[in-house]
Amino acid sequence: MRILVTAAAAVMGFGLMSNPAMADDFIKIMKVKGRKAIVKLPNANFEKGDEVKIDSGGFSSGSQMNGRRMYRADFDATLGQQTVETVPDGGESSTTSATGLDATLTFGWNQKQYEYGPIVSLEYASASSDAATSTTTGFGVGGFFEYNFAMNQQGVEMVPYVGGQLLYNSSNSTTEPDGGEAVESSSSGLTFGIEGGVKYFPFNDHFAINAGVRFRNTGLTDQDSNQTNTTEIGGFAGVAAYF
Repeated sequence: MRILVTAAAAVMGFGLMSNPAMADDFIKIMKVKGRKAIVKLPNANFEKGDEVKIDSGGFSSGSQMNGRRMYRADFDATLGQQTVETVPDGGESSTTSATGLDATLTFGWNQKQYEYGPIVSLEYASASSDAATSTTTGFGVGGFFEYNFAMNQQGVEMVPYVGGQLLYNSSNSTTEPDGGEAVESSSSGLTFGIEGGVKYFPFNDHFAINAGVRFRNTGLTDQDSNQTNTTEIGGFAGVAAYF
């Protein structure tokens, strides 16, 4: 494979080629024009945009040393406190509190300054009062966008960011009145979320710990036109793989 490098790099490569101990890692100069040269690098896999490091130990590309961070797969969990407002069709609203646990899966594209892609969310919430106990399970699909305050690129260990999410949700709820029969309902609607956090790469350029604070608002309508509005704020933590 051929790669365009500066004349300074070509001179370093010539020093490598002239070293008998590095005979297997020589760089062959194919063409020289001014301060640029076309060289042939054997026994290496390079792509356009790679940074090439040449020293007494041989040569390697930035992608081989640190990882390119072009794509990401992420899993995180949110534990939060929910405020649930229920508005029956033609009735008066009521408000309850619940504890919610959300698991989120994302796959995205990293453009260094920002990241975006699809998102899948799984939800479980539980609430209890003197009159009834209710549980809710939900599933959502949508997209996310994140703005990085530091460029998320090779060699950067700490990346603070803010982001947003928009999902279409479907959920099933079961309410058990004290001394009565359980009532089940299904509903659907939209979820909007905003978050702030940090991605920390403690080991290498491939794996990050992702943690922060997330706010979500979900508006749902069931089959009987009853409406439920849920706001949630909580902390989240997870892991992300970049490749």
